[in-house]
Amino acid sequence: VGSALLDAVSRWAAAGGAKRLQLEVRAGNINAIRFYERAGLIGEGSRRGYYRDPEEGSVLMGKSLYSSD
Repeated sequence: VGSALLDAVSRWAAAGGAKRLQLEVRAGNINAIRFYERAGLIGEGSRRGYYRDPEEGSVLMGKSLYSSD
């Protein structure tokens, strides 16, 4: 289901003229990070203390929506 949703959002965004897909994920959520990596997103940075309860950093991830990039 997650892959289908991500694919649908990517197609919708590209059809609307978006050039990139970007998101933030909790740094400790290794399963989500691996899922996004398998979907072609790469780590592009981080933010310390982004999340609360418990406090944790985030990983910024993104990918081009153009197949040639």
